[in-house]
Amino acid sequence: MTGLPGTGPVLDALSDWLDEAMPVALLVVALTVPASADEVHRATARRLHDGLDAGALVGRRNDGLFLVVLPGTLMAARAARVGGELLEVLRQPVRLGRQERASPTVAIGIAVAEEGQAPGDLLLAADAALARAIALGPNRAALGPT
Repeated sequence: MTGLPGTGPVLDALSDWLDEAMPVALLVVALTVPASADEVHRATARRLHDGLDAGALVGRRNDGLFLVVLPGTLMAARAARVGGELLEVLRQPVRLGRQERASPTVAIGIAVAEEGQAPGDLLLAADAALARAIALGPNRAALGPT
């Protein structure tokens, strides 16, 4: 539906980068949409692809969840800035037809890899940050422990 790779290929690439000791950040993006989720998910995939640097990897985890890997990101401040920029872009209404629009609610969990961290552990840290973002209220991003 979105043309994005699934979780497996994203985690494989993440594992390769971590094995090479490349600094990397992982963002988990959650959308809540009132209606016509398929079109909103397609629009989100386009917005993520268009709004990130060429080296970033975007994937779809499952219904309403997306993964963003930012290779070369060592600083939590840079990852948080990218997360904030994505939040602003993704929360904009999506046109569904001539008259209808859907306004998604977005939450973003952000984690920056620590030296020697396994991909699964980084995903858990990003998921924990996502839970904090959701608890803070609509359209929020949260940074996980670094």
